Amino acid sequence: MSKKKLPMTIAMALRDDGMASCRIGADGRPVIGFPGQIRLPDSVTQKAATGGNTEWFPRTEDTGLSLAGSVLNTAGDFDDYSIALSQIDKRYDASTLFFNHPRVISQVRKDVLAEPLSGIEGLVVPRTIRVQATTPTSLQEAFEASGMAYPVTVQLTTETDNHAILVIGKAADWDRTLDLDWPRKWFYITDVSGVPLVQHTRFRLCYVGTALEFVRFAFAYPPRSLVANLPPSGNLSAAIFSSVCNGLASRVPLDYFSVELSVQPSGKARLEHLWVGLPFTDKPRAGDPSRRMWQKVGPKLEDLIRRPSDWRHARMIANTNSPQH
Repeated sequence: MSKKKLPMTIAMALRDDGMASCRIGADGRPVIGFPGQIRLPDSVTQKAATGGNTEWFPRTEDTGLSLAGSVLNTAGDFDDYSIALSQIDKRYDASTLFFNHPRVISQVRKDVLAEPLSGIEGLVVPRTIRVQATTPTSLQEAFEASGMAYPVTVQLTTETDNHAILVIGKAADWDRTLDLDWPRKWFYITDVSGVPLVQHTRFRLCYVGTALEFVRFAFAYPPRSLVANLPPSGNLSAAIFSSVCNGLASRVPLDYFSVELSVQPSGKARLEHLWVGLPFTDKPRAGDPSRRMWQKVGPKLEDLIRRPSDWRHARMIANTNSPQH
């Protein structure tokens, strides 16, 4: 007789370095957070807080395979949660359905997206390298070894704020990277040579299963401020926008993720960011695209979480007739 499957389990995670964030909430009480975990509806986080069908990772002891029928993976960043993701992947038996499969998280890093996203009409995927650096000099050495030309951008691989990014235009600029959060030592260096570094139009897309929400907004690289009523520097045709949106939906193997695109003067879209989930920052910023989107994204996400048979992993198993994950 086969053992009975358990209900859905929420897999919560601690960062590899054991660190958490803390801020004072609107009620004046401390709020503990775990940067890199995906934003979930209140109904789901309340369930996790009360311990119902929740497991925390990484675990100090191997307790064997779990018979969870489905697992909601909340760890959304490979560099922050690599240990927990590995354990989540191994904890559950082969028939378990995963929401945002833990093995996929490492496959959607910005430095490895060029190949899987190649050939999408109208989409430009810039060259990016991922660097573990200890000093500005080591960042510069990695840049010089890559063969890229100035200018480039530098940001933390774990960053969810599109403004926490530096433009490096010459060798003397590398010391400016000291302004970044150095306790986290993985960085992306991205080629922006040939890209006009002026105020431009961006789109933030959020995919929840087969549903898509997006907002359009103006962006200027820090430290520049936005200029009101400035005409857009380019525009995406309906055909290009559709091609890019459909291409991303079919090639990114996640249930819940977000993409930021910049509109180029050529009429193409340039991939700027890809995040697991919908990115939020600890400090709200006026006009933040994610906060504008959450009112529509939240209910769609809550609905999808209730339907594991519609998760991408379930569809993949059905299409291949394979129980493996």
